[in-house]
Amino acid sequence: MSLAVSPSPASVGASVVVVTLLDGSRAPVQGADLRLHGDMTHAGMVPLDVALQEQAPGTYSASLDLSMAGDWVLAVRGDLSDGRKLVREFPLSVAPAQP
Repeated sequence: MSLAVSPSPASVGASVVVVTLLDGSRAPVQGADLRLHGDMTHAGMVPLDVALQEQAPGTYSASLDLSMAGDWVLAVRGDLSDGRKLVREFPLSVAPAQP
């Protein structure tokens, strides 16, 4: 599994997260029910929680509003079409908004 954020590098404001999900033979994993949970590494921020929508076989995306610069953890959680559970965390450093 891979995760990419646009714009890159990530900065405060509107962002798109794209998750690519492949099986052991590098074939796209289709039909997964996935959510993206975003949380800062310090207390005080309301976490983000959005559904990832399948855009193409094995490619899932969601729009986010990254409201504060700093260190975040993005967690992809959900169910694969064969019933297996999926949880994977990705660290993300968010820069201040550019004027």
